[in-house]
Amino acid sequence: MERSNPFQGPDAADAWQRLLAQPGRVVTREDMMRRVQEQAQRKASE
Repeated sequence: MERSNPFQGPDAADAWQRLLAQPGRVVTREDMMRRVQEQAQRKASE
């Protein structure tokens, strides 16, 4: 199940990171690395 960033706009990444950082959610290093790569690919394709 893919969780994509539901936010749009210049602060989208920050808002998404705050959401993911909420207590009770565990984000692994692999998740973070994959998310960074996905965001980089998305920026490159715009």
